[in-house]
Amino acid sequence: MNEEPQDYFWSAFPDVFTQKANGSFCQRADAMQFNRKKSTHTQGVVAQVEWKAVPNNYSGIYSTGSTEVLIRLSQTTNLTADCKGLFPSLALKFLRDGDESENLFAMPNFTGTESWDFFEHTMRNRVEPFHKETHATEIATI
Repeated sequence: MNEEPQDYFWSAFPDVFTQKANGSFCQRADAMQFNRKKSTHTQGVVAQVEWKAVPNNYSGIYSTGSTEVLIRLSQTTNLTADCKGLFPSLALKFLRDGDESENLFAMPNFTGTESWDFFEHTMRNRVEPFHKETHATEIATI
């Protein structure tokens, strides 16, 4: 079935350019700030998962595991008929009693892919920066 995107997905997009980006990265809460509109990652799924630790040099939940983990698999930008592939992203939220949650985020890059396979490209939490010659508009926008 071929359906058009709902208006909701596009209504908050201009806020990407007007609301402060640090609201996404610098808040110390598990819920989005009051009156902050969600403008990216609006299409996706969320589920509860289990983190099973393998032998490693980490401490805490990364070495012991956890059953209190939420995962978000999302499309970073809104899909349109002109898309040539996905712009996948994932986030893990480790819920902890009496303490702030621990969060991990990953994506393959800052520009998206030309694949419809969500997991085709390796996802990282540190991706290559924009190149000044091929992404001058993105750099100027930032």
